[in-house]
Amino acid sequence: MKFIGNISFSMYMIHLQVFGAVTLAFGISGLACVTLSIFLSVSLGAVLTKFVETPMRNLLRTETKDTQQQQHLPSLAAVKPVPAPDHSL
Repeated sequence: MKFIGNISFSMYMIHLQVFGAVTLAFGISGLACVTLSIFLSVSLGAVLTKFVETPMRNLLRTETKDTQQQQHLPSLAAVKPVPAPDHSL
């Protein structure tokens, strides 16, 4: 179950394209088309997760951490609040 959870986003992104490709390429419909589409969606989802999604996620995390460390942004605790304007006449 964890495996399906890990590849679910990739499967979601490609399942419709896989279904269309199976329908056009093999000219089949019905249960055979659905079965083949599910098998291919799971397989391609696993490949995309391993070779595209996970490496990109790791790369973006590394770049985000490096950027935050380089900027040395002040914490919100160091910012003084601005007083509200006086609207009395």
